Amino acid sequence: IICAAILRQRQLFHTTYKMYLFALTIWTIHLFIMVIAWGHYGTTGWEITHLEVTARILQTSSNIVFILMLILLAKGYTVVRGRLTNKAVLKITIFINVYIIAMVVMFIWEGVLFDPGLVLYYYESPPGYGMVTIILIGWLWFTKAAVFTLKHYSSKTLFYIAFYTLYTVWFWASPVVVLIAMYAMAKWTREKTVNGVQQFIGFVGHVIFLILTLPHKVNDNFPYHIRTTQIGTMNDGNEYSQADNMYSSSSG
Repeated sequence: IICAAILRQRQLFHTTYKMYLFALTIWTIHLFIMVIAWGHYGTTGWEITHLEVTARILQTSSNIVFILMLILLAKGYTVVRGRLTNKAVLKITIFINVYIIAMVVMFIWEGVLFDPGLVLYYYESPPGYGMVTIILIGWLWFTKAAVFTLKHYSSKTLFYIAFYTLYTVWFWASPVVVLIAMYAMAKWTREKTVNGVQQFIGFVGHVIFLILTLPHKVNDNFPYHIRTTQIGTMNDGNEYSQADNMYSSSSG
C-alpha cells in the first residue's frame, strides 16, 4: 500500500502494478479463508467444503492475474510501451480463457470423478496434466516476449535479466513440484506437501515483484519510468519496434 501510494504520487501507478495489487489481495483473502477451513477441520474433523472451494477459486484467480501481469511486463507493457497490438490482445485473451477453462474442468473432474478413498491429488488427472502444460506454454510465451523486448530496449537490460531469471524459476517450480508429487511421493502426503510448497512459491513470487518494483533510489532494477500521463500508442505494424524516445527515463 505504501509503495502504491508513492507510485501514485509520482504518476507511476501503472496498470501492471494495479494487477499485482489485485492478485496479492485475493491471494491473501484465499489464505485467510483456507486457515479458517483447515482450522475447523483440524479441531472438529469436519470439512467445510464450500470454504475450501471458494479459497481455491480465489487462489486460481490470483494466479491467472499474476501470470497475465508477468506476460504483459515481459512484452514491455507499461515499461517500454503504452499499448498492445490487437493481435497481442487476442493471443492473451485466448491464453487466459484456455487457462480458466482448464481450471474449471479440473474442479469439475475432481468433484465428480475423484474417489476420496484413494486420496488422489487434484493434479493427478488429465485436466491437471493440461494445467501443467498450459503453465509451461505460458513460460515459453513469457520467454519469447522478454527476449524480444530486451533485444529492442537495451536500456531496461538490468530489470529484464533479473525479472526473467527469477520468474523462469517461478514458472517451473510449480510443475516440477507437481511431477515430483505424482511420481515420488506417497499418495496420502501429496496434497499436504504440494499445497504447502505452492503456497510458498506464491508468496515468493509476490515478494520478488515487490522488491523489483520498490520505488527507491537504491533500486537499480526499478522498471517504471513512463508516467501515466505520458502513455502513448505503439506502432501497430511492429509489436517490438523502437519508440521515438517517448518512453525515455524521467527523474523522480
